[in-house]
Amino acid sequence: MDFQFKKRHALLSIGIGILILAPIVMIILPKYIVEYLYLYNSQTAMFVLLPSGTRILYLIAFVLSGVAFILMSLWKNKKMLGVGLASLLLSIILLFFSTLPYISIGYDGIHFREVLSVKEHRYQWEDIEEVLRYSDYNGPGFYGYEVIFHDGKKLRLADNKDFNHARGMFLKGIRGLELEIKVID
Repeated sequence: MDFQFKKRHALLSIGIGILILAPIVMIILPKYIVEYLYLYNSQTAMFVLLPSGTRILYLIAFVLSGVAFILMSLWKNKKMLGVGLASLLLSIILLFFSTLPYISIGYDGIHFREVLSVKEHRYQWEDIEEVLRYSDYNGPGFYGYEVIFHDGKKLRLADNKDFNHARGMFLKGIRGLELEIKVID
């Protein structure tokens, strides 16, 4: 049998494949990328966490790239091709911005970059002014730690399975300062 495929069929299958694989890739890829970029290339970082909203940014980028390939496969005129290429470019930009946010806990302190920000915040353990513990586990509120630094910047660390590995290092750094962790119900 001789199969003749057009370029638009290949683009359509790539787009559908990206859309089908996006939820599966969201489980593994963001954590792997943040560990590779900020843990393995650092001398002082012991644990790296994903800030909330990072996986959503990855998902939007992948869905947008899948839609871009589907739009490019359906093009009838240059306008449709332009919209597909623009959405592909936008998905690449979003994918770049989704690799930037991280929270690093290490020997020298806490370093982090927020979602959709290029500014990196680096704080030593001595720069921590106050630590709040929110214990609304079963309620609608936040469950985790909020770190308030001397310059007024706040960082929320959700107490989830990823933070379980970093909790010891975090509490060791706080205890070294002899700070009291205030519990808020």
